[in-house]
Amino acid sequence: MKILMLSSRIPYPLTAGFRIRIYNEAKQLKQAGHQVDLLFLSRRGDMEKYGSALYGVFTTVQAVPFSPVKAGGQLFSALFHPGYPFQVALYQNGGFASTLYSVYAQYDMIIANHIRTAEYLKQLPEDKIILDLHDAISYNYYNAIQLSRGLKKLLYLTEYRRVLHYECCCSRQYKKTVLISEKDRQWLISHGASAKNLHVIPLAVRDDISVPPKDYHNDRHAIAFLGKMSYQPNADAVRWFVRKVFPLLRKKEPELQFYIMGIEPPKDIQDLGGHSGISVTGFMENPFLLLSKMKVSVVPIQNGAGTQNKLLESMMLGVPVVASRIAAEGIAGSDGRELLIADSPQQYAEHILSLLHSESLRERIGRGGQRLIENKYTWNSLTTQWLSLLSSSDRKD
Repeated sequence: MKILMLSSRIPYPLTAGFRIRIYNEAKQLKQAGHQVDLLFLSRRGDMEKYGSALYGVFTTVQAVPFSPVKAGGQLFSALFHPGYPFQVALYQNGGFASTLYSVYAQYDMIIANHIRTAEYLKQLPEDKIILDLHDAISYNYYNAIQLSRGLKKLLYLTEYRRVLHYECCCSRQYKKTVLISEKDRQWLISHGASAKNLHVIPLAVRDDISVPPKDYHNDRHAIAFLGKMSYQPNADAVRWFVRKVFPLLRKKEPELQFYIMGIEPPKDIQDLGGHSGISVTGFMENPFLLLSKMKVSVVPIQNGAGTQNKLLESMMLGVPVVASRIAAEGIAGSDGRELLIADSPQQYAEHILSLLHSESLRERIGRGGQRLIENKYTWNSLTTQWLSLLSSSDRKD
């Protein structure tokens, strides 16, 4: 097949879940014998920095400049269309649309990523379209609303209503609509989405990560959080953990270190690096080398949706994970076998202290997580699902 992928942002470097999914999906489809091209909205310097990496998996790459000024106008217009998400309006671009409409006839299939590209699909033949929503973003907003106050809560509530309506409409319009977890699928179905059109293809861990075998006996006396820190749920999770959980741990383990690992930390997260026992790494060329030496990886996400890459990556390394219930919703792991789930600061502290004090428990949970990743979340297993969806005829009612 000749396949065109659409993205509202460059799918490189591999520092965010959407980039990992798009880039590796293209790589696997190329290895399966398909030609995969890319059309994306670019920021200044994107192609100069990352063009060579993109051409490693995409046959042709078309970068359409993103205009912040025009995007601002689109946002203003969206104020008067209550069924139209602001984030969809933000990424509407005339150059992107005209480029797509001039080339789509050359392709057997168009794979569009996120609802931010869905608006462009309305003028294309439906049988050529796969819409990969990734997460159910409305579920993310729903969870954020529960934790927000004031103007922030009002903004989340406004966009939540728009996004939920739009996601459900997309599911009814496109027979091959994809989500990354069954939890997201059931959420949309419960709000009127078309069950027969929603397909689940999970995330997979990166296949380019090379780390030494896990040595539980020589772990650092340290715990870590790994994630893109400019992503609001990640930053909020770290703030909550430092405020609510880390003091409980330091009372019992005064020498314990907490590493906050991830690109683009906001100023207040950077400032946490001045606190005793806390290190903020910022960008690291290979964060997995350090992460693999941790005794525990924490994923205290309070709001979000889908599957957490940070959780899968820690499990792949054999690092035992303590996660919030919402962070664990999108994976097939079981509490007490492949990871530990915590619902309160006290429970986080108890689980983490148990792991710190028991090498055998760390190894049991860590190895269980590794086996889960090997069985369910590698690209070899998920590529089969993508190939099946590409070649399948539309499902009947």
